Amino acid sequence: MNAATAAYLGRIAFGPPQTHRNIVVFPLLGPDAGPAPYLTLSEALAGHCVIVTEASEGGSVPELKVISQSDRPILLLDGEELREKSGARSPLWPAAPV
Repeated sequence: MNAATAAYLGRIAFGPPQTHRNIVVFPLLGPDAGPAPYLTLSEALAGHCVIVTEASEGGSVPELKVISQSDRPILLLDGEELREKSGARSPLWPAAPV
């Protein structure tokens, strides 16, 4: 192992255990690298810097149009669910976690 790798690994610490049923995961925490270079969809919606609408006038459930108004990229995760905030044709928001 070279000196740079050893120095970096020396700054990594174990985070608090995360438990689900019969599995425990310990996150590895490194030095703070600052904010992520992207926004999650939830962060972008909360910051009013993204617009999510139906892709066509007729509306197609699996097809949405995303317009970014942010200077940072927006991370869209496959399988992320959206629901209408209120009323027909209103802006869409992330679905509540189950």
